[in-house]
Amino acid sequence: MPDRPSPRTSAEVPVEDLVFTAGAGRRARMVSWLAYQQMAAEVAGQIRRAHPGAVTLVGILQGGWITAQSLADLLPGSTVLAAAARRRGERTDGLELLAAADGLLAPGTPPPGSR
Repeated sequence: MPDRPSPRTSAEVPVEDLVFTAGAGRRARMVSWLAYQQMAAEVAGQIRRAHPGAVTLVGILQGGWITAQSLADLLPGSTVLAAAARRRGERTDGLELLAAADGLLAPGTPPPGSR
């Protein structure tokens, strides 16, 4: 995919037409899969230019995991970690870092020397 995507095709969608509930006062935008791929390619290009070679990608499990996987496809050799909030009732009491290996999640840490 090119680093510079062609014009994006997306359209403003009324919140009441979405299959999820957007937060109060938030706007939503429906984005085509092609536009998503182009945006991912643009971000991957920015990462590649700023950090040549393999990088560690961290996807937040409540909304960022698919993006982290998409970026990993565009940045071969990168390590992919997932971050999950640990909850105790209504309160978040920490963050758990998980490593992705063959589609499975297990406790993990970034590779040595990458912090």
